[in-house]
Amino acid sequence: LQFFSHTVYFRLLGAAFGAGASPWQSMELAAHTVPNLLLQADLQAAATRVRDGNTIAAACLPCSYLTVEQKAILETAERAGSLPAVAAKLADDAQNKLETWLTVYYKMTPLILFLLVAAMTIPSLFSQASRLMSAPNP
Repeated sequence: LQFFSHTVYFRLLGAAFGAGASPWQSMELAAHTVPNLLLQADLQAAATRVRDGNTIAAACLPCSYLTVEQKAILETAERAGSLPAVAAKLADDAQNKLETWLTVYYKMTPLILFLLVAAMTIPSLFSQASRLMSAPNP
């Protein structure tokens, strides 16, 4: 869910910046779209810090749901004046991570289910085999 939340946040953040919204408005709008409520609260607090005069980099520093890499990239983009493009790139990166995670998850699920079924049935098979082996021969 975190990769999806990052994708949604950065995608809308870049679009709002690109449309000419102020940094505070862009961050506030993007934060409201995040489905992860903990991340949403974190990002809304960052938007409030920007509204109160902090830079985006300083406002995002306490955000525990943004990675160190994302914070550094936002700081560099803010200094370079390239926030719309960089936010779109961060959204693409998060989306790629989400797609990779889902691919691995879907490929591993059948194997995990097989192992669970095997773990539940093998002891029963050994028990049955043991009883058959210890039964007296007629």
